[in-house]
Amino acid sequence: MEIYAQRRFRMRFKAAVSHSDTGRDLDFFIFTAPDYKGFKTAMQVLKTRHIVQENPDVANFVNGLAARISLIVECVKWEITGQDHIAIAVQNSEEWALKYKALGAEVELVTSDSNPGEPSSMKLWKVNWGNIRIALIEPISRENLSQVEKFVRAHGDHSFQHIAIGVTNLDEFVRDMERIGANFLGPVLEREDAFGRLKQVFGCVFSAMSGPDEGQFYEFVERPSRDENLTADGSKKPMEFSNEAARMLFSQIDKASKEKDQREFF
Repeated sequence: MEIYAQRRFRMRFKAAVSHSDTGRDLDFFIFTAPDYKGFKTAMQVLKTRHIVQENPDVANFVNGLAARISLIVECVKWEITGQDHIAIAVQNSEEWALKYKALGAEVELVTSDSNPGEPSSMKLWKVNWGNIRIALIEPISRENLSQVEKFVRAHGDHSFQHIAIGVTNLDEFVRDMERIGANFLGPVLEREDAFGRLKQVFGCVFSAMSGPDEGQFYEFVERPSRDENLTADGSKKPMEFSNEAARMLFSQIDKASKEKDQREFF
């Protein structure tokens, strides 16, 4: 949310002000606002700058934006908890699984074919490597070229396809994101895994220059609470992937590609 608000602020601020210090003041604003709370603080500092104080129109705009940001801070009901996993597309998953195993990772095949009987599919491995969690995906092309094959050809072997971000209260997060213009491939998906109810949603690609089957994107995941995700001795349970999740992602990207979906995440 803060990135979108910063972008809008930058455009409107530049349009409202013509001054040699504008860029410097705006950079100060952007780089002292790492999140919404920092954004709110930076707004208070920005209001003291002479560019704002000497221009009533800009002052009114900045004061109004500051008020809206304060309201948003109070209304946000979700939190980013960190990186959940990284999905990496590879040409030969067995070879990469062995490489990760040699590097000390725990490696396990999740599914050898996420879409059996379909024109194209993919293979999925999970890699637990310390605190880093990776999904290795390999193309399976039959009648049609697999979307994973297209991605590997576009970006090269062992290229990240998407980054999954952990979020609390995923439904509220999606609603807030959609209000400010974010686009998602489909609705929030819900399923039961080994640790309880799991929710996930996939964002549209970062850039429309890449099609849905060649572009990189975000996934957002709400997993069970921390206590539910601990073993009896207090250690963290290993990451779980499912064939169902792989199939749903594959089908959503395939649908977007067939429909020539040109939407970007922002």
